[in-house]
Amino acid sequence: MAPRGRAGRTRPVAPLIALLLVLGLLAGPARAAAPTSAPTLAVSPTTVSSSRPTLSWSAVAGATQYRVYRNGTAIGWTTSRAVIDGGLARRSSATGTYVYTVRGADSAGALGPASNAVSYLYDLTPPATMGQVRATTPTNQSPALTWTASTAADVASYRVYRGTTTIATVPASQLAYTDRAALAGTYSYSVAAIDVAGNVGSRGTSLSVVYDTTAPARPTGLAGATPTNGAPALTWARVLDGTVYVPRYAVLRGGVEIGTTTTAAYTDSALAVDGYAVYTVLAIDAAGNRSAASASLTIRRDTTAPVTPTGLSTAAVTRTPPALAWAVAGDADGYRVYRSGALVGTVTAGAFTDASAPEGTWTYT
Repeated sequence: MAPRGRAGRTRPVAPLIALLLVLGLLAGPARAAAPTSAPTLAVSPTTVSSSRPTLSWSAVAGATQYRVYRNGTAIGWTTSRAVIDGGLARRSSATGTYVYTVRGADSAGALGPASNAVSYLYDLTPPATMGQVRATTPTNQSPALTWTASTAADVASYRVYRGTTTIATVPASQLAYTDRAALAGTYSYSVAAIDVAGNVGSRGTSLSVVYDTTAPARPTGLAGATPTNGAPALTWARVLDGTVYVPRYAVLRGGVEIGTTTTAAYTDSALAVDGYAVYTVLAIDAAGNRSAASASLTIRRDTTAPVTPTGLSTAAVTRTPPALAWAVAGDADGYRVYRSGALVGTVTAGAFTDASAPEGTWTYT
């Protein structure tokens, strides 16, 4: 119903509305202004990484959404204040440095000023394949590994494998590792380099290491001439270690090691004094394990000549084999009898009968 005037007359509404619109009294709500402040942007991880970056920023007054830029190109809108750049490809060709910024925007999309720019080094290129590790094998000690440093300049650490299992990660400055957790057995070892971004290179060629803590059997049959006027010469039976002979033996005189040999024989040329010497021998396998000592052998070394026998006598003329006699020397172990310079017998007593003497005249000593 139209409004009435003082005289009860009605007045048209449309001209009044038109007038109000002109005056702006019925105008719609004013458009919201774009944000005027810039967000503060941060990136994580803060160093080079093989992970896609996580961006986060401070809230901006008046902003209901945010636009994210990579290298100056918008890559998306978000209403949150933290995003992961899932658009980066997971391949080596994507490796590079990326610069990010963020701008706040109102509900209509009006953009405020850009944040600070942050750089992120995205690295998906692994270090080169490592070389083969080095180690003594076989060994009777915990396997001790060494290797040559990677040629990559950004290596942060090395990963050590026993078989396919990671057993250690060591810093780039460490080029050695001892596997003290290993029990006796045969193991395959290899190493891979890890760069500062976390990329793991390929493992080098594996090395098989035999860790052997079982001692071989002890030597038997130790023998040597005694007494002797020369260097004591020892021999013994070779020792089998599984299916092969042990490669070395240790020789002890009086319980002190005086030398090693690769054969089952040894001459003690270092013995410089006469007297009795007690010898034993140990077997040493390829891993360095030592057997128990052999049974001992005592050898008398005597380089001092006995006193000259005296009182040698026999019948000057005889129809029977010449019978010799002499005074026994106190330190003599035996006597050699010579007929006209030729050795005809060896005895331990002070008498000898030359039963093989032909007829003739002979001189005896």
